[in-house]
Amino acid sequence: MTFGEPIFAAWRTRPASINTIDPTKAMAETLGQYLKCSTFRVWGKDAPDKDFVLEDVATKWPEPGSALPYPCASIVEQTDTFHAEQFRPFPLEDSRGVFDCFVVPTPDPLNPKTILWRTGEAAVEFQVDFWTSNEPDRDAIAARLSFLFNPGQERTGVLLEGHPRYYARSVRATLLSHRRPDNQESVFPNERRLQCAVRCEVDIVDLRIAVSLSTRVAVNAIDPADPGAQP
Repeated sequence: MTFGEPIFAAWRTRPASINTIDPTKAMAETLGQYLKCSTFRVWGKDAPDKDFVLEDVATKWPEPGSALPYPCASIVEQTDTFHAEQFRPFPLEDSRGVFDCFVVPTPDPLNPKTILWRTGEAAVEFQVDFWTSNEPDRDAIAARLSFLFNPGQERTGVLLEGHPRYYARSVRATLLSHRRPDNQESVFPNERRLQCAVRCEVDIVDLRIAVSLSTRVAVNAIDPADPGAQP
């Protein structure tokens, strides 16, 4: 053994591809894409209601002094990313061969090369800030949050199609809270912010070489005339 080399007491798997995006980044960009594709509606009072979408959703805090393209949003980590433990890593059989395109130019569906292994679950709380230049736009975003994060009746939260570079693993996003953090520094330049806390969860996975299982049949012949033969 070489100093510092992992010791494998059991069967060892081999990586098929090295991940290029981590679970936290995958969750942030998935949530950002969802918000960017969402539509909000401003109450027109004496005029027709007006729909709008966000101009941009960044996965980092706005740069100091930079002009924001209102209305927009930013997503940053509010807590550490927690890795839930599990008894042991295991392969996801329904992913066998699905991501062969990551390692071979022309995948063969009859001869799968890869399979995803799940090693845990990542959970993180994001701070999502919506930036607007007026109160009606901010009110419209706040009014839409309940539906955006509870579109179905199965469970609280919304299940999102995952990032393609993270093997499209589903991301569950749950709205925890929201508030309007107005102060004299933000109100004077007519900036209105809606601050939300959103919890996201996703499987921790990596792509490994798939091992094909081969079936072997053994036939035992018993001679009835043999006194030592067992029935």
